Amino acid sequence: MKYPEEQKLLHRAKQLQPEALAMVYDLYSTPVYRYAHRLLGDNNLAEDCVADVFDRFLTAMNQGGGPQTHLRAYLYRMAHNWIVDHYR
Repeated sequence: MKYPEEQKLLHRAKQLQPEALAMVYDLYSTPVYRYAHRLLGDNNLAEDCVADVFDRFLTAMNQGGGPQTHLRAYLYRMAHNWIVDHYR
């Protein structure tokens, strides 16, 4: 997704529009899963990582937080942090 479209999607997600939140999941859950699986080497852990990333994303959106820009980078950073915490 190109940057302007991502910004529009993020703006709609911040308004908690169900279609936008579903689209964020549809667009990014598979790439985040692949990233997590590559680093963790385990299907179940990668699925847990993705579930937690999107749970935290929704919580942040509900609380008026979350990314202001760079949605994809935000999700990958959350996945990275989850993986680092797992290995601690």
